[in-house]
Amino acid sequence: MKLSLALVLASTVASTASTSYTKEYDYIIVGGGTSGLVLAARLSATPSNSVLVIEAGHLFEETEPPSIDIQFPRYSGWNTGQKYHWNISWTPIAGLGANAVGNLPLAKVFGGGSAINGMFFDRGTPADYDLWEELGNPGWGWEGLLPWFKKSETFTPPADAAWAAEYGITWDMSVRGDSGPVHVSYPPWLYPQTKAYWAACRAMGLPFPRDGAGDARGCFMTPNAMDPATMTRSYAKTAYHNMARDRGNYHFLQEREVTRVLFEGRRAVGVEYAKGPGEPVVRVRARREVVMAAGAVHTPRLLQLSGVGERKLLERLGIEVVVDLPGVGAGLQDHVGYFMRNNVSLPKEDDPTRLTTDPAYDAEMKALFLANRTGPWAISQGNGAGFFPLPQISPSNYTTLLASAAAASASLPNSPALHPTVLSGHALQRSLLLQHFAHNATAVLEVIFAIRMSTTLVLTKPLSRGRVLLNSSSPWAHPLVHMHTFTAAPDVAILVEGLKFARRLWSQPALQAYAPVEAVPGAGVRSEEEIREALWAGAVPSLAHPSCSCPMLPREMGGCVDTTLRVYGVQGLRIVDASVMPVIPASHLMATVYAVAEKAADLIISGV
Repeated sequence: MKLSLALVLASTVASTASTSYTKEYDYIIVGGGTSGLVLAARLSATPSNSVLVIEAGHLFEETEPPSIDIQFPRYSGWNTGQKYHWNISWTPIAGLGANAVGNLPLAKVFGGGSAINGMFFDRGTPADYDLWEELGNPGWGWEGLLPWFKKSETFTPPADAAWAAEYGITWDMSVRGDSGPVHVSYPPWLYPQTKAYWAACRAMGLPFPRDGAGDARGCFMTPNAMDPATMTRSYAKTAYHNMARDRGNYHFLQEREVTRVLFEGRRAVGVEYAKGPGEPVVRVRARREVVMAAGAVHTPRLLQLSGVGERKLLERLGIEVVVDLPGVGAGLQDHVGYFMRNNVSLPKEDDPTRLTTDPAYDAEMKALFLANRTGPWAISQGNGAGFFPLPQISPSNYTTLLASAAAASASLPNSPALHPTVLSGHALQRSLLLQHFAHNATAVLEVIFAIRMSTTLVLTKPLSRGRVLLNSSSPWAHPLVHMHTFTAAPDVAILVEGLKFARRLWSQPALQAYAPVEAVPGAGVRSEEEIREALWAGAVPSLAHPSCSCPMLPREMGGCVDTTLRVYGVQGLRIVDASVMPVIPASHLMATVYAVAEKAADLIISGV
């Protein structure tokens, strides 16, 4: 019903001249991704609020054949090719090896990253969010966000308590939600090698928190964003959009790209959008607010296109300046990965690669899943992970590392090109992060225990800062995405310690039982210099967590939004997506984005 309404709306407005407004809504949400659909559902729950969502990607109904890529855990983890992606590359990174240039994982599909990510549903440590508050954002610490984490989810623990204990699955309902839109649960089947990881962690004396949702330090089993009734992905489309789609005050457009936010003076009053280059441009008016929810690359790009950004950039491109806001695009962060690989001897029945190498076995496991919702098709990339503070991974060297980091120069090699306010913000973040690194409250390293028995090392708290810069005044041109990976030397030093830590883990008897032979970086890579070279050669600049490019910080610290997520210097414009995070948390971002959006929706509804 509602889909046809949206299509009618799209066909109607597409034929209207761009010199007038075709329709008016109270709220226009730019982006139908993870955060945008939360806002749409919550705002449209008030019948007097009219809401329009504009999304560049396609909306896949569950009955459409391609949606198997989205629904089934078997295909999770950005493994769907490029058909749901923006296909935007980062600019070449000097000194990096095979991944000096690559595609930034950016979802272009209704539901955003929640539709195609690895389904990990985890949170950072309380210290991750308390740091946001320390940076000048009262109300955005752990206690200020916990209610919204809980509001977004319905957590269902495993039904078989003995099986859960066997695999080390524990939980704490005091930090979990029990009535939210997103279903959070564990798969009903796991590969037995998971138990070997936990045995190795115990042998090293590593901690096991009761629930990583309340204390994400140590080793724990992470649940998935998954409906326990169907063992299919629970994401922004199924969780939030589906609850709102039949409301008469909620409209949505798919496969339409916003090209500009429209201003009258310094007030945002609407947007322009089109289907593509050369197609008619349509204007829609917002009576109350325009809310940017386009993500950490497209939100700063669209703001800059609309005259909100650093003056010298906008003037160089011939864009009329609405407000000089240098922080737009200037604080980009992402998690950096390194894929350590050990060749192991796995029993045939425990080898997950058979799903891709043995079509008959894959078909058999698909039939098992469709019939009983169990087996390998019911799991994503695995559920085991560890998050570790610096003193834990490098007990004998962390003080030396921190002293060296404190004495180092500014993290960005092109820092003179940055506005002084942005530099001030980076300096404050760096100072506070180094203080946090000296204690066990904040994880600097994630170790992902993949079901293939490979080990992904993740730099969870990078000190390097990237940028998103408009490259043209054309709304159809891709922006320049400068990741600036490893421009802060401590980032490499922490990963060096992380690789040493992972090797100690693999030396434990439980994992040695699989006769591992290190293939990447290779057993011959021993010295610190050799490890650094290997990291530079093989590091991946993005693990699909771009964020922090329009940070919630004081304006004098390079901030773009205040604590109500209103954009500085203008009226009627907010940002609600991963770009407002001031510092990336040590976690996969989905649960945090849901919590931020839930809190933002309440702020908007309450008139703040």
